[in-house]
Amino acid sequence: MPILSATRLRLRSLIHVPFFMWKNRGITHQIRHAQGFIQGYLYVDAKRTFWTVTLWQDKASMLAFRSNGNHGAAMAKLAIWADEGRAGNWEQLEEALPDIEVVAEGLLKNGHHSKLKFPSKEHLEKVPFPMPRKADWRRDLIKPA
Repeated sequence: MPILSATRLRLRSLIHVPFFMWKNRGITHQIRHAQGFIQGYLYVDAKRTFWTVTLWQDKASMLAFRSNGNHGAAMAKLAIWADEGRAGNWEQLEEALPDIEVVAEGLLKNGHHSKLKFPSKEHLEKVPFPMPRKADWRRDLIKPA
């Protein structure tokens, strides 16, 4: 059964956005060549909030990707750049990517708060995040190479 992996990050400042986008280019290249990757997308939301959604053949493939290469290096930076973060993964019946609203509900149900150096008050108090805006044109689809 495929594994869906999702992350919601809110960057602390506009200063961090170009660095995040630069790192994301390297991660996109890495993920397109990752074994077991099916497809994914980056969803750009309001207030410096970014959602990553990836679909994997199995959990082992997702875990092998997560801690290595560009993605592994970016994870350390995100602990400094972000003031809110939530990540999670769960089994999915089909190999189709869900809409961002379904992903948000899955993160609220199955996700965990990320460890951050400068968390917001909402992050510390584990306040549920706002649902994402619906704007399909802000969704960048990623497919294997």
